[in-house]
Amino acid sequence: MTQLKKTGVVLLLLLVAGMAIVPCVSAADLSENNNQFGTVNGESKNPSDDVTIVEISDAESIAILNAKDLAITVPDFADWKNSAVKHSKTYYDLNDQEAAYVFDVRVDGEYAGYILISATTGNYPVLEITKGRLPGYNEAMTPDTEKSVEKFASEKGLTITESKPVYLGSLSYYRKYSMVNQNGVKASDVLVDEHTNQVVKDAKSTVIDQETPDSELTEKMQADKKADIKAQWDKQRILISDTDSKERTALLNSIQATKSSGYVYGVPLFKQVSDVYDGCSPMASSMVVGYWSTHGYPALPSARATLFTQLASAMGTSNWPWTGTTWPWDIDDGINTVFYTYTLKSPAANDYFPGWSGFVSEINAGRPFVLNMLNGGISVGGSQAYGDHSVAVVGYVTSINNFVTIHDTWDDTNYHLLQDGSWNNIMTTWVRP
Repeated sequence: MTQLKKTGVVLLLLLVAGMAIVPCVSAADLSENNNQFGTVNGESKNPSDDVTIVEISDAESIAILNAKDLAITVPDFADWKNSAVKHSKTYYDLNDQEAAYVFDVRVDGEYAGYILISATTGNYPVLEITKGRLPGYNEAMTPDTEKSVEKFASEKGLTITESKPVYLGSLSYYRKYSMVNQNGVKASDVLVDEHTNQVVKDAKSTVIDQETPDSELTEKMQADKKADIKAQWDKQRILISDTDSKERTALLNSIQATKSSGYVYGVPLFKQVSDVYDGCSPMASSMVVGYWSTHGYPALPSARATLFTQLASAMGTSNWPWTGTTWPWDIDDGINTVFYTYTLKSPAANDYFPGWSGFVSEINAGRPFVLNMLNGGISVGGSQAYGDHSVAVVGYVTSINNFVTIHDTWDDTNYHLLQDGSWNNIMTTWVRP
């Protein structure tokens, strides 16, 4: 993410909508661009924050609870109904504080996936759920990593003293190597990306500090997220309590009564398949506009290539500063321009502070929308985090946790579920003809 000298809402947009500035990139591409806000796990480590370490036993109970609930809620995870979980790994932050616990899920004794639980109350309780494997899961598969670090250390005249697994938020798995110089004085730590086994910048320079604008809007964004995280922890703690208190019984009854789902049928599935289709923001928008072309607005084009070309042009999608760049404040303008081209009213508007209730109301009203994520996580059952990415939201599922149903521009065959909060920040673009 670049440091741009703009003021007011533009500064805010860079914070909440970097997803459109660094479009549709892979884990390797983002290995040096995570944790943009000078934070750990997406939350400020300000000493005044009320952040506590979570006991492994509590984290295990939360993992069990969510594995069982997912088995009931998501058909693809029905085999997890009788699963067991086991703590297999602890990740740390750059200050050597526990950041996340990995729990392997086993069905009939066989590996079936993992659940990643936050080790602090500064992040959402459930960070990832997938049937895949973590990068670097097999410690025996690290000879190339060790060689890379040893070569780096040798070139710098350093000696490796110890290593630890490091988690810096979704997508960001590293191994940190502590080093000393020839005089035994501690040198800067070195990080190795577990996705690529490549040495990246030293640990301190990996965390890019960005100035946070003095804005009431930014404060509201941070306060809303902090309140949402606290509410999630309160819910999980009540549910894993041993006693059937009135509070726990009431919460269970409430969850059961409000379990629901919504889905907008008829939204096309478009995939980025070549350089012609660079730009996740216009591609996600193409699916949303394509839906309206067959649902009351036949003047709009419906073909993927036509929609993408027109939207990318209208949004100003370009190759600067990266291939497929779309500036976030141009997404709604681009959609409106295309509607206007066909003599239709302008229906799109960006929303920088959407809440879960907004997601539900849009889908219940039959309106798919564009979701733009900053450092988005892994979809349920997926194997790669979304990073900075735009998707089309076509539905939702509510249970102990909430999930959005998405068309992700990476797959033109299936929809995917993504847990609410699986991102550092988001912006939505509502489309309401």
